[in-house]
Amino acid sequence: MPSIARFIRNTPADALRSYFEVVGLPLPEPVNWNGAEAEVVTPLLRAVDAMSELDRARVLLDADRITAMADEVGQTAILGVVSNRAIIEALRNGHERALWLFLNDRIAFQRAEEARYSDERRQGRMWDGFVVPPRLHIDKTPGSIGALKKAVGKRFGSQNVEIDLFHRTRPTFDDADSNLVQMTIYRDGAADDFLEFNDGKLERRPRRPVYEAALTYEPATGVVEVV
Repeated sequence: MPSIARFIRNTPADALRSYFEVVGLPLPEPVNWNGAEAEVVTPLLRAVDAMSELDRARVLLDADRITAMADEVGQTAILGVVSNRAIIEALRNGHERALWLFLNDRIAFQRAEEARYSDERRQGRMWDGFVVPPRLHIDKTPGSIGALKKAVGKRFGSQNVEIDLFHRTRPTFDDADSNLVQMTIYRDGAADDFLEFNDGKLERRPRRPVYEAALTYEPATGVVEVV
């Protein structure tokens, strides 16, 4: 469980306590949260290891997401989507900042993940860029979003489409941060199946995998980027 160990070792004890309390995961072994930071890590790792398989899997998945947003790229993405940077910047390290957003604003946390997804893949093989007129009006009305969802579904043969439209910033080296509008589109693909153990027996389960695309528009320049 390297990501769990990294999460626990790098996150302040009081923030870890908030995580387990807010998420509602009981610890099977006691942890002295009032002890020194070093005295919390080993008992907490032992307690997580003693959890049920389902609860431990929940911690693992959360730790993976939080730790992924604790590095420099993740922190930049977080600061680009939050409305009040002062709250985030006052926290002690990247793990605490990522955890605070995860616990207090799941929508903003997911948008930070989406921002990181698009920025990390800029100029790569999944990227394309265009130039359109600057300062276009972005129609955010339900009718417009619904029409786009319908068009995406028709184009890709998807039964389900979700769209998240939000404002964020992207840092630049030579100037002020760029103000962007980002649209993240989720759609399901063709039916597929996968192998899974069910009561110890190997079975095939049907599924429709979800695909993600991100588009950003910079009103000041008219640059559109697509991942």
